[in-house]
Amino acid sequence: MTSNKISFENMPSALQELRQEIRALREMISSSPNSKTQDEYFDIQGLINYLPSHPSRSTVYGWTCNRTIPFIKQGKRVVFKRSDIDEWLNENKKRSFNRTMIKNNLDY
Repeated sequence: MTSNKISFENMPSALQELRQEIRALREMISSSPNSKTQDEYFDIQGLINYLPSHPSRSTVYGWTCNRTIPFIKQGKRVVFKRSDIDEWLNENKKRSFNRTMIKNNLDY
């Protein structure tokens, strides 16, 4: 379909073209380096830089000691999987929201 104007007569070809474009976009997304299939790992400093609050090293070590934050121990190294950290941040956001609602006796 060369024209940008869609009419009833050219609807089948427009739909076919749209399907092809969607298929191409899906392929681009699935092959991108930022795809969900390839997870990113942080060391301590990478995690500190990634977290919005930029906690101190001792705070992060405290979280790992208390098993507050998800981590993977590789020998002496501690690494953090980005998807696990994102999930942990979202869980804490929800818990914080629920505590605020309960504290203020608000229904949601």
